[in-house]
Amino acid sequence: MREVCTEIEIKGSPKRVWKTLTSFYNYPMWNPFMRVTGELKRGARIEISILQPGKKSIIFNPKLTRIEPNQELRWVDRPRIPLIFESERIITIEHIDSRTVRLVQRQRYKGALSLISRKLAEGMKLLMEAMNIAVKAHVERG
Repeated sequence: MREVCTEIEIKGSPKRVWKTLTSFYNYPMWNPFMRVTGELKRGARIEISILQPGKKSIIFNPKLTRIEPNQELRWVDRPRIPLIFESERIITIEHIDSRTVRLVQRQRYKGALSLISRKLAEGMKLLMEAMNIAVKAHVERG
């Protein structure tokens, strides 16, 4: 298994960070490279589009596996061929003090292709870091 992890401290409440992450229809307001549609419900499939300037968007449909308001959001993407590749995103909001939280994103890869996907992991880390910065700017801007 391969794992990519990023984190950032944000001046804001867990509730505000959670609302930013789970109000999918508002992503275009703060996230310049990602769109999310679907219902925030455990077991539901959402659609995530990664926008690439000058290229076709990358679209995938992970299944929401855990929704703990103001704490944790998880989804899993499994392609049609089992054991080849699976990815799981784990987003946690950690309370630091009354005005600060830590947003942690983990992307875990399993399966045969995960062992050779170094370039994929590096690209994902850059996207996750950019998302962290965008969430922070949106929450702190108010």
